[in-house]
Amino acid sequence: MQHAKIKQYIGGTIPLGMVKQPVHDQVMLVGDAAAQVKPTSGGGIYSGLCCASLCADTAIQAIQKQVYSMSVLRSYPKRLKSEFGKELIWGMRVRRLFTHLSDDDFNKYIHQLNRSKIIETINKYGDIDYPSRLFAPLITKDPSFLMAMKHYPH
Repeated sequence: MQHAKIKQYIGGTIPLGMVKQPVHDQVMLVGDAAAQVKPTSGGGIYSGLCCASLCADTAIQAIQKQVYSMSVLRSYPKRLKSEFGKELIWGMRVRRLFTHLSDDDFNKYIHQLNRSKIIETINKYGDIDYPSRLFAPLITKDPSFLMAMKHYPH
């Protein structure tokens, strides 16, 4: 290894938000290539695997029909939107909110999350792969979290 040389650095950003058209004739995108990552964390193993399964189902249909055009492949983005669209849209909204909070406001909300009744709610309803399921119970337990919305960019 002491004689190893770096030939090239490659890097990039994690794409966020759903790709508007993850299919074209004879092409389907999945995972990072289709921006199927959680906007709040940049994670995406679970969502990527679930989306890969939808992609594979569509590929099987195309192979069975021997048709690889948009007419068959368009079922993939429809299923993506139906099964994951709400979660990705919600995640983008939360991300936009967080990026517009001042450090003081961010610290204030993190402090609020560290109370026992809130931790109990998070433990009961929180789901790392479906974080939107926590929103209603959290607001019900402590409506003051709605104040964060004043920072939401319009």
